[in-house]
Amino acid sequence: DMKEAKEDADSYDKMIEARQESAEGYEHALLAAEIGIVIASVALLLSNRIVWGVSLVLAITCVGTSGYTFQQSRHDVEEAKAKIQRAADNVIQLEKDDESE
Repeated sequence: DMKEAKEDADSYDKMIEARQESAEGYEHALLAAEIGIVIASVALLLSNRIVWGVSLVLAITCVGTSGYTFQQSRHDVEEAKAKIQRAADNVIQLEKDDESE
């Protein structure tokens, strides 16, 4: 029973890891957006197109990072859901086996 409980608990580790990694990825995207906003504000104050270009690069970085994080986390979460489902199916099968004995 202890082994089954450990397997069930371990099946959630991948989901936790996927969620933590996606949160970190979105945090990086948010940071790029915030820095881009500050640089864009400075560019407007200075009327400087080069600085404005830097803010646009950061905006593109933000969108790219968000997209990559979304795709990666979606893939990782699907894998984690499958692992959780296999563990749940295993528990159900073990309970059926225990009842039949």
